[in-house]
Amino acid sequence: MDFNGFMQIVQTLIIGTLGWIVKRYIDKNDQAIADNNKKIDDTIAKFDDKTSKAISNLNENINGAIAKLDRKIEDVDKKHGDLQKEFQSLKAEMPLVYTLREDFVRVMNGVDDKLNKILYNRSGGNSSE
Repeated sequence: MDFNGFMQIVQTLIIGTLGWIVKRYIDKNDQAIADNNKKIDDTIAKFDDKTSKAISNLNENINGAIAKLDRKIEDVDKKHGDLQKEFQSLKAEMPLVYTLREDFVRVMNGVDDKLNKILYNRSGGNSSE
């Protein structure tokens, strides 16, 4: 074997070794990228689970609040209806129970006139008026 043949073998070994080192480096990078992608996918899956649970809890809370508001609205509507009936009843009773000032004055004038007539008749017609 001559020197040129030896150098070719050495060059081939160096190139092969460099190729093997580069290949190993690329494989390690590919593995690291795959590991990172798996971690990212796991993190996204956890985030999706937590997000969906939070959204589900929010939906339950909102539905509960809506149901509570619906019950309160029904109660208010019932109370409103009761108050409206009571008001209508009060409106119907007012002319029978309460007297207007003008009505009272008119009636009292009539009573005063009758009392004056009685007084006039008793005193024998000598009224000071």
